[in-house]
Amino acid sequence: TMKTSLKRLLPLLLVLTLPAAVQAQFQFVTNNGAITITKYTGAGGAVTIPDTTNGYPVTSIGDMAFYNATNVTSVTIGTNVTGIGVEAFYGCTSLTTVTIGNSVTNIEYYAFEGCYDLTSLTIGTNVTTIGQEAFSYCFSLTSVTLPASVTNFVVDQFYECDSLTAIIVDTNNPAYSSVAGVLFNKSQTTLIAYPPGKAGSGYTIPTNVTSIAGWA
Repeated sequence: TMKTSLKRLLPLLLVLTLPAAVQAQFQFVTNNGAITITKYTGAGGAVTIPDTTNGYPVTSIGDMAFYNATNVTSVTIGTNVTGIGVEAFYGCTSLTTVTIGNSVTNIEYYAFEGCYDLTSLTIGTNVTTIGQEAFSYCFSLTSVTLPASVTNFVVDQFYECDSLTAIIVDTNNPAYSSVAGVLFNKSQTTLIAYPPGKAGSGYTIPTNVTSIAGWA
């Protein structure tokens, strides 16, 4: 009957009218005309954080949004995202490639901790702060380049990154510098971080170094 047919059709109509973000398997909240992604529930693989959803800019990835999303293999972060939350990608063990857009300014602590397979990391040119242990336990990461914009590098970001052989710093960075893959302050009087995977049986600390940072 017509009534029965409508009952069968109604669920389909509801699915078709769902917001695009739900169909893309993101949960989100809208605040003051901006969207924060709160949870990823998708099937995995390559994920792109959209620039906009429902006509609003996607400006942040919330705390634990991709927590233990072991099915995600790569992430490209949209151009409107400015912040990556605490433990946002914690435990994404299959994640191999991360591209952080140039609008991102802040990467919170533990954001990518435990991404065991991460080998390719691109940090956008406007990131100013990288939180504590943001990339700890990324066992496959071999090198990282800090852009000129990074001025707040909290200690211990690369804890247990056993394959990391070089921390490279843009020469225009006003706060930090690197020599042979070792991270120093700009004047190279403080040794901040020695890559866990750097080869060699020993290391001679330069004579101009007057202090060694905690967890260096």
